[in-house]
Amino acid sequence: MKQYRPIIFFLSVLVSSGGTLLAQDKDTVLPSRTVNVTSTYKPVLQSAAKINFNATLPAVDNQLPTLQYNIPDQNLYFSYLPPGLSPIVFQPDSNGIKENSDYVKVGYGNFNTPYAEAGFSFGNKSNGFSLYADHISSTGNLQYQNYSQTAVQADGHLTTGSAILYGKAGFKVDDYNLYGYNHTAFPNYSESQLAQNFQTFNAQIGIKNATSNEYGFSYDPHVNFSVFRDNRNAQEINALVQVPLERRFGDNWAFKVNVGADLTDYKNDTMASGSISNNVFFLNPVLAYHNETFTLNAGINPSWDNNAGGKFNMYPNIDFTLKLTEPLSLIGGWKGYYQKNTYQYLESVNPYLDELDQEYNTEVRNLWGGIKGSAGSHVTYLAKVSFLKYTDLPLFVNDSITGMGFQTVEEAQLKNVQLHGELQFTAPQHFSLAVAADINNYYGQRTAPEPWHLLPFQLTSKLRWQPVKDVTFKADLFTWGGPWYLSEAKTSKTLSGAFDLNAGIEFTIFKNVGLWLDCNNILNDQYQRWNQYQALGFNFVGGVVFSFGQKR
Repeated sequence: MKQYRPIIFFLSVLVSSGGTLLAQDKDTVLPSRTVNVTSTYKPVLQSAAKINFNATLPAVDNQLPTLQYNIPDQNLYFSYLPPGLSPIVFQPDSNGIKENSDYVKVGYGNFNTPYAEAGFSFGNKSNGFSLYADHISSTGNLQYQNYSQTAVQADGHLTTGSAILYGKAGFKVDDYNLYGYNHTAFPNYSESQLAQNFQTFNAQIGIKNATSNEYGFSYDPHVNFSVFRDNRNAQEINALVQVPLERRFGDNWAFKVNVGADLTDYKNDTMASGSISNNVFFLNPVLAYHNETFTLNAGINPSWDNNAGGKFNMYPNIDFTLKLTEPLSLIGGWKGYYQKNTYQYLESVNPYLDELDQEYNTEVRNLWGGIKGSAGSHVTYLAKVSFLKYTDLPLFVNDSITGMGFQTVEEAQLKNVQLHGELQFTAPQHFSLAVAADINNYYGQRTAPEPWHLLPFQLTSKLRWQPVKDVTFKADLFTWGGPWYLSEAKTSKTLSGAFDLNAGIEFTIFKNVGLWLDCNNILNDQYQRWNQYQALGFNFVGGVVFSFGQKR
C-alpha cells in the first residue's frame, strides 16, 4: 500500500492545479498578440558629456631667456708670435672696420691732426669684396715731433663649388722723425736728415674648403707676401707659405699638420755681403682629441733655422683644457717656436729703429698652466702663470752718439715668469668691460745687465657702453711700469711708468649721420715708451661719420 502513496499525492496536486487554471482562464487570460522582431539586439552606450575648454592666451613674458652654449675651445697654432701692439707717439682710438657697411669717418683735432677713415663692402656671404683706408697725422710741441700713418687695404673671397678662394692686398706708409735727441747739443739737423719713412706692400692668397667632405678632410693652403722698404734704400722681402691640413676621425679625434716655410731676403747699402737670407722651415703634426670635458692637442714642432749656418730644434707643441666643473676649466701647455726678428717685425715694435746690419731669430720655449671660466652669465675670466725662456732675444738700446736711433743687443738667454690675467664683463647689447694684465719677472740674462726696454708690467682695459640707441660711450686705459734702459753714461736706469686714459663718444644726429669725439691721454701724462721719446700730451680728435647701407 505504501508504494502507491506518492502516485496518489501527485494526482491530487495535479487535480487541484487544473481547477485553479480553469478559474484563472475565465478571469485573467490575456488575448493573443503578435510580436514582430525587426532587428537584432544592439547594445548602445549612453553619450558622455563633453568637456569644454575655454582657450586663453598665456601671460606675456618680457624676460629674455638665458641660453647656455657649450662651445669647444679653438686652439690656434702659430709658427712664431705675431707682433705686439705698442703705443708710439699717438694712439688714435677708433672702432675699426665696420663689416657689411659703407661709411666715411672724418675729423680734426689739436696738434694739427687730420683724421680720415672709410670702408666699403660689396657682395654677399658667398662672394664678397671690401675696401678700407685710413689716415692720421700730427705735429707735436717738440721740434720735429711729427708723424703720419696712411694705409689702404682690399680683401675679398669667392666661393666656387665646395672651395673658397680668398685674398687681400694692401699698402701702408708710416712716416716718423727721429726727434729724440738733445736739440741744444745738436742744433744743425734738418727734418730730411731725421726722417724715418717706411713703406709696406702686403698681399695674401689662399684657398680652403667651404665644408669638410665625407671623410672629414679640410685644407687651407695660403701664402703671405710683403715688401718692406725705408727711405735709406734698405729693402726686405718676406714670404710665408703654409699648408694646413686636417682629417677628423669620428666625433672626438682629429689629425692636423701644418707644413710651412718663412722666407726673408734683406739688404741695405752698407752691407758688404750684399744681402741676408733668413729662412725658417717648420712642420707641425698634431693629434687632437676632445669631448665634453677634455681637450688635448699633442704634437711636435720640428723647425729649421737656416740663418747663420742653420740650426735645428725639436720643439714641443702641447696644450690641454680640462673642465673641472661647468664654469671652471684647467688649462696648460708646453710649446716652442722660432720668433723671426725681421726688419719689418722689429720696426713694428720700435719705429725709431736704425737699419739692421744682421738678422737673428729668437728661440722661444713656453710652459704654462692656469684656469679659465665664468661667474654667472655675464663674467668670464682667465688666469695663468707661464715660464718662458728666450734664446738670442733682441733688446733695444739708444745709439752711442745722439741717442736718437735704437740698435739691438742680442741677449744670449733671458727667462721670464709671467702672470697673465683677463677679466670681462658683458651685459647684453649695451655694456662691456674687458681688462687684461701681464706681470713679467725677467731674470737669468747673460749678455745685458738688465732687460732693456722690456715692460715689467702692463694693463689694458676697454669699456663700451650704449645707454640708449645710437649713443655709444667708450673708454680705454693703457698703463705700464717703466722699463730699464741704457743711459748716456752706460748705466742701467728705469723710465717712469705710464697712465694713458682715453674716452670718447659717438651719437647719431640724422639718419646715417653721426658725430664723434675721441679724447686721448686725458691726464696729460708725459710718459716715454722709448727713452728720449716723449709722447704727446692731452689731445682730441672729433668729426662726423656718414654711414651707408647699414641699419643704425
